[in-house]
Amino acid sequence: MYKLFLPFLLLSSVYLSGQVHSKELSSTSKLALTCKVWGLLKYYHPVVAKEDTGWDDQLFQKIPQILETKSEVEFFDLIDNWINDFGDITSRKQIVNKDQKTNLFEANINLDWIDSLKNKRPFLFEKLKSVKEHRVKGKRYYVKKGSVNQVEIINERSIKQSDWNSLNHRLLVLFRYWNIVEHFFPYKYQMDIPWDKTLIDMIPKFKKANTELAFHLAINELVVRLDDSHAGFSSKILREHFGNYHTPYLHRFVDQNYVVTNYYNDSLAKLNGLQTGDIIKKVDGKKPWDIFQKRLKYISGSNLPRKKIASWIMITSGKNESVELELLRGNKRFTKKISRYLS
Repeated sequence: MYKLFLPFLLLSSVYLSGQVHSKELSSTSKLALTCKVWGLLKYYHPVVAKEDTGWDDQLFQKIPQILETKSEVEFFDLIDNWINDFGDITSRKQIVNKDQKTNLFEANINLDWIDSLKNKRPFLFEKLKSVKEHRVKGKRYYVKKGSVNQVEIINERSIKQSDWNSLNHRLLVLFRYWNIVEHFFPYKYQMDIPWDKTLIDMIPKFKKANTELAFHLAINELVVRLDDSHAGFSSKILREHFGNYHTPYLHRFVDQNYVVTNYYNDSLAKLNGLQTGDIIKKVDGKKPWDIFQKRLKYISGSNLPRKKIASWIMITSGKNESVELELLRGNKRFTKKISRYLS
């Protein structure tokens, strides 16, 4: 099984932007808006958010229909009718007081994607606006407050590893994760890449993931986009891809120089003859900094310095039991083959 780790998610927020400005919508644009609507209904709609409506299965039914739509009007009609299935909520007494003055943290909140539909599709705009204004209160089916006031995701059906070859299941993984972060991650506004752009970037990668490795790499890249050192993705397939064999040394970038800083295993380190302070100039003929740049999108961290620290296990790792290093020790430059060990 693979494991997905999210940091504590403390604040509910909505930060979405429109992707529907052209008459001929691309499949990516249609899926992006579908993801946003699906997530908004899941966590806001007073019917969907309160009970088990088979929300994953509904998405599975809609994805093929959405991809088959031939025009913008046909696509919007489909979304319109989907929302209509849950009835009219405008008559409900429970409504958010928009004029109430409260001290709220709103850096994460952006519902411009709904406003962008006002002229293009007024009826859909009114329906989504109504969901926002009549959003569910109290107990919810998919989320609750945890023991230390953190957000706890509940009642999510597990996805088997074997489901990677289904487009529906790949998109479900993306849509679930994206919306959890979208609505509950408190530091979304601090990401280097806007979370809305991440959705647009990642949809094609999840669509085209025709191998299990490609699927896991897409998940890894998605999680790394959080720019959070506490968020990570791990799987046997990824470990095998990047290499399960590691040197017995700890290394660290000092600027762009890759320096041996300590021993991961004292006895094995002495056996292989490297010293602290040695600068690794090349790893099997490749510069460490070039390896780092190539793998950067798969390395979690809140900023570049943190990602440089976290990268140590990926620079000299590999799929076999030895690696050739080009080293600089003082003024002496030499090449040495050292052993790697299965971890």
